Amino acid sequence: MIVGLVPAAGRSSRFGSNKLLQRLGSQTVLEHVVRALRQGGASAVLVILSTANAQAAPCVEQAGATPVVLEHPTADMRETVEAGLWWWARQRGRAEAWLLCPADYPAISAEVVRQLIAAYRAGRRECVYVPTYQGRRGHPVLLDWSHVERLWQFPRPGGINAYVRQQRVVEVAVACAGILYDLDTVEDLARIRTLGEGSLQSATGVCDNATTPPQG
Repeated sequence: MIVGLVPAAGRSSRFGSNKLLQRLGSQTVLEHVVRALRQGGASAVLVILSTANAQAAPCVEQAGATPVVLEHPTADMRETVEAGLWWWARQRGRAEAWLLCPADYPAISAEVVRQLIAAYRAGRRECVYVPTYQGRRGHPVLLDWSHVERLWQFPRPGGINAYVRQQRVVEVAVACAGILYDLDTVEDLARIRTLGEGSLQSATGVCDNATTPPQG
């Protein structure tokens, strides 16, 4: 089993309201993320919510994922991810691998997820599989379950990105610019809506002819 892990405990402070419940077409941002993971091959998806985001739980369930509302705030994404992994280990046991995708990447595609899973199953289990578009790394990231224990032992204050940088990474080139689009501001939402018209409805993400977002 490959499980999708979606940390969604942030406060959306730069957006001004709960960005995860904003609509892109007929679905919310959060639903798009869950849908891409499930259609791409994740057997289950776990969405980690804070008490401030608990109102998103019905949306998570409607999208076919399991919401987990944390009792206490987490300091950063690593702590949120570890809380989700700990919940899964206690409730469901060991998985084959896990797909890590922040909740604010609604333009990813199911095809990207399929490509990552195929590369993982054809490759080495100790590697971390990261999608790239025009040479730039994005999300989601796929890790074997053995990385759970390694992450717990990784020295703090190093975060998820610091952990990945110290692993053997396999870059998987994809045709989906949506792997680079994180949603932080109202302007980001407008840009994704413009570039993703039509494609988001079919869970293909912002792909092929989309303009690459500026670096920064």
